[in-house]
Amino acid sequence: MKRWIILFLQSVVTIGLLCWLFRDGSMREKLITIAGHCDMRWLTAGLVACGVLNIMGIFRWRIFLRALEIDISLWKSTQLYFIGAFFNLIMIGSVGGDAVKAGYLMAGGYKKTSALFSVLLDRISGFGALIVASIVFITLRYQWLMQSPLVAGLIYFVFVFLIGASIVLSISLVVAVNGLQQRLPQFLPFRQTLIDI
Repeated sequence: MKRWIILFLQSVVTIGLLCWLFRDGSMREKLITIAGHCDMRWLTAGLVACGVLNIMGIFRWRIFLRALEIDISLWKSTQLYFIGAFFNLIMIGSVGGDAVKAGYLMAGGYKKTSALFSVLLDRISGFGALIVASIVFITLRYQWLMQSPLVAGLIYFVFVFLIGASIVLSISLVVAVNGLQQRLPQFLPFRQTLIDI
């Protein structure tokens, strides 16, 4: 019975959101006009790319779930991934969906640290892709970006931030691979948490 109630509530929320989006007549006309002028090849390519991105995201998160000994089915992890994506879209900030995924895992009886680390590690691995994509984009469009002093200042800040993040990620990888985290002093606050990280 609980499963049917949840399915009913999900359907009501989905239908309610669609009705809310299409309630305005001018918005409906604009969407129809935009859809009529779309190049179907690019639209199809975009939908395929989005689908591949989501499938890869699900399997990437499952790698971290398995590494942290969280055993949930592919179907359940797929559901949680899309629930997380939904909450990332409607909540302020981009961690709302992560909190929902971690909260569900904790409510399912999994360790709090494992649940939190599964979404944290997923975020960090995505951050690695962001670093590569940003550096490629900045390099390819450098002259164009430097035309505005404001954008140039922002690009320098982003570049320094990405280099710093890359250094931190590299150091943490070296520490983890060589088991150096076990050498942390016993008196250090949150020592075990740092070792887990």
